[in-house]
Amino acid sequence: MASMTRSQYVIHCLVSTDLTKIKPFMTHFPRADIHEMLSADILHQLVKGMFKEHLVHWIREYLHLTHGESGVKNILDDIDRR
Repeated sequence: MASMTRSQYVIHCLVSTDLTKIKPFMTHFPRADIHEMLSADILHQLVKGMFKEHLVHWIREYLHLTHGESGVKNILDDIDRR
């Protein structure tokens, strides 16, 4: 473990941990159900905004660094093809 970078160590710890056994701290809070607190539209906008604005941008940058601009275009065209 001494030769691992911090990122590699964090990934190793996350992979070796069974996250399905961890429960959020607010599990037993009364009226803490996210589906009751947020309307469907707000919840949809939150998920869409998080996915579209953050993850897609991050994945595009990652693909650009690993495959170059032409590789990104080919990969995204392949994903968008129906």
